[in-house]
Amino acid sequence: MKDKLHIAMRKVAVTGIAAFLLLLAGCAGGNEFRNDPAGVRPRTGPARGPSENRDPAYYGGEDLPDLDEDSPVENYFRYALENNESIRAAYSRWAAASERPSQARSLPDPRVSFQADDSFQSRELAVSQTFPWHGKRALRAEAEKSGALAEYSRYLTQTLDVLNTVRGAYGDYYYLSEATDIMAENLGLLEYFEEVVRRRFEAGLAPHSDLIRIEVESEKLRDRLEELREQRRPRAAALNRVLGRPHSARLPWPVSLPEEGITELQEDRLIDDAIENNPQLLALRHEIDRRGDLKDLAGKEYYPDITVGVMRMEDAMGGMGGGVDIDAAMVSINIPLWRGKYDAGVREADRRLEAGRRTLADAEYGVESALENALFRFRDTQRRLELYRNYLLPKAEESLRVSESAYRAGEVDVIELIDAQRELLNFELELKRSRADRFKAVGEIEKLVGGELPDGAGSPR
Repeated sequence: MKDKLHIAMRKVAVTGIAAFLLLLAGCAGGNEFRNDPAGVRPRTGPARGPSENRDPAYYGGEDLPDLDEDSPVENYFRYALENNESIRAAYSRWAAASERPSQARSLPDPRVSFQADDSFQSRELAVSQTFPWHGKRALRAEAEKSGALAEYSRYLTQTLDVLNTVRGAYGDYYYLSEATDIMAENLGLLEYFEEVVRRRFEAGLAPHSDLIRIEVESEKLRDRLEELREQRRPRAAALNRVLGRPHSARLPWPVSLPEEGITELQEDRLIDDAIENNPQLLALRHEIDRRGDLKDLAGKEYYPDITVGVMRMEDAMGGMGGGVDIDAAMVSINIPLWRGKYDAGVREADRRLEAGRRTLADAEYGVESALENALFRFRDTQRRLELYRNYLLPKAEESLRVSESAYRAGEVDVIELIDAQRELLNFELELKRSRADRFKAVGEIEKLVGGELPDGAGSPR
């Protein structure tokens, strides 16, 4: 009776241990980020992306903002954020990377083996589970989590790149619209002057050469206007591309350009913001964290993994014709014998970590330099904008009025009138070009600092 009870207890123990190993292996495979991929997203940092950080693929056409004659530039930004394919691709790469930590933390699959002889008189069933050395799974998971954070920062980088590209394409499209209108107005003005010259020529008050010169100038301006009109399709196609629309989709002329600017150029503060929040630098920092974890993991390879298991053997034949059941437990370890391989792995991980740190340092210098250039472009465009708007353009308008009056009085020839008109045209175009360039420079600064300019550094003007 006692022997039967002992055998039954052994069977229960073996079965319990096997079930425990299977359950432990199954539980270790859960995905703590499955319902919250934001679990590998930092709580702070640059965050101008799709609304509520939803998958951009969630949006359908009915959710996209209108792009009509009255649409502000913010509609174009939002449209690109919700519809640009490169942003969707970057999001998917991050979402895929967020699935890696739970995979890295999981135990290896348990092994179940069964053996029997030809007549099934002898049978053997074994269940085993390998347990990596303490800390290996945690380090693998942390390395993958840092990799997912780096991928999220790349997603932000792509988002800011797209926003900056929208700014550039929208600014160029705006300038083309304004330049076309200005050219048409100046052509009308030149045609008016041409009529004035023709009357004076017919009255014998101006030489034929004056009429020829004004006609040639009108034709040259007409050709420039036609060239600008032909540029609309490629400019619209460039903007449509970054918006994720067909190249031939209709785009109205921009009604206006925001008069945004930087009221206080606190350059040191902006540089500090860029070093802290630039998503490209954040990605490199997370990559350094990942390489640090991989270096620690390489050091763990010197330690063995442990495999434990249980086995049940049944032999119906037995030694003297009686059946024998044997229950057994087993433990095995691998022997990290080839230490040279592990030494090389540690050295490799250390070199990669050092390379990551130096890459980050170089990237920080690059961001500082790029920000200095962007700030210079902003200051330069702001200076030119004020110069043309407040001084040169009023002077050119005054010069044209004076030249027209002097020509009507016969005090100057037509060349001076043409030069005055040409100078006014150039100044008007430069004013609009400066506005577009300032708009684009703000986008470059925002891209480098990792998002919208902080309070006190930027505001509507």
